[in-house]
Amino acid sequence: MQGQTVKLRLLADVQLEGRVIPHNTVVYGVCQLSGQRLTIQVASIQHENSLVPVRLSAYDLDGGEGLNIPGSVERDAAKQGLAAGATSADLLTLSPSLGAQAAGIALQTGKALSSQKIRLVKINLKANYKLLLH
Repeated sequence: MQGQTVKLRLLADVQLEGRVIPHNTVVYGVCQLSGQRLTIQVASIQHENSLVPVRLSAYDLDGGEGLNIPGSVERDAAKQGLAAGATSADLLTLSPSLGAQAAGIALQTGKALSSQKIRLVKINLKANYKLLLH
């Protein structure tokens, strides 16, 4: 999801600021969804009990910045349509009874929560997906 941390593993040794970061080192990045690309930014790498500050971006093997996520725009549009439908479906209660008013409040709260959940766009990254950090 937007802003979530992604766990990556280096497949080769990397030299940064005179240090050699060995392969199989775990690196963490923060992801953002931008159109049909999932961008990942790495701000630091932990090496020998210290953090090495970096500014790395993930590139897909097609050479473009971010990972190609086909169909993400359509999926986002569909979720926004469902969310709009959920918030616009109002149930009017004309009954002045306390039970009917409580049920109306519970329904409105449930609609608000479900519309927020519908708006979340989730992308599943497959294990062993190869990318480039630059």
